[in-house]
Amino acid sequence: MADALVEAAASRGRPGAREVDLQIVHAFELPPVPLVEDERGIIRVVGSRVVLDSIVALFDRGATAEEIAQSFPSLSLGDVYAVLRYIVVRRGDVDAYMARRAGDEVAVREEVERRSPSAGLRERLLARRGKTPSP
Repeated sequence: MADALVEAAASRGRPGAREVDLQIVHAFELPPVPLVEDERGIIRVVGSRVVLDSIVALFDRGATAEEIAQSFPSLSLGDVYAVLRYIVVRRGDVDAYMARRAGDEVAVREEVERRSPSAGLRERLLARRGKTPSP
């Protein structure tokens, strides 16, 4: 095969030149990223209740994979590395997901406030007890 490469290079006007056929070689297959999206669109680490949001928040604050694994005992270090690889490689998708989740959080908070307004809550609770609010 090496002789064929030298001949091919020589035929292109480079006598004695060697041409190398570059191919990406995978020494092993990486396992799939252990993330699953539930029916509400929340992404969690498979086999746990840990949401992607939590891992992204820690990673963005500078936590290492080991620190993240210590924060979530239900996750293996390998799963944390796989999720971090996903975050780094697919950062645009992760940021879009995080923005959508932030919007969902605001919508839920507004809905809860609409259903149970917190304005005047202290006064209402004190009135139930028969006391007057102190300044």
